[in-house]
Amino acid sequence: MGVTAVSAKITAEFLYNDFNKTFFHRHSFFAANPIACAAANASFNLLTNPVCQESINKISIPHKLFV
Repeated sequence: MGVTAVSAKITAEFLYNDFNKTFFHRHSFFAANPIACAAANASFNLLTNPVCQESINKISIPHKLFV
């Protein structure tokens, strides 16, 4: 997921009804920010990799003792 935090003044600069003034690469809800989407896909691929899942299980075993 990608996040961009800006002031209301900056946000107002991109709020146009005119299609030619639209800022197309804004947050992913409206424009599917390509960098954020690529990062999400890469994270998903890493997390679903069996080697990563095995590592997560090994790391989490000691922590389960305290729950």
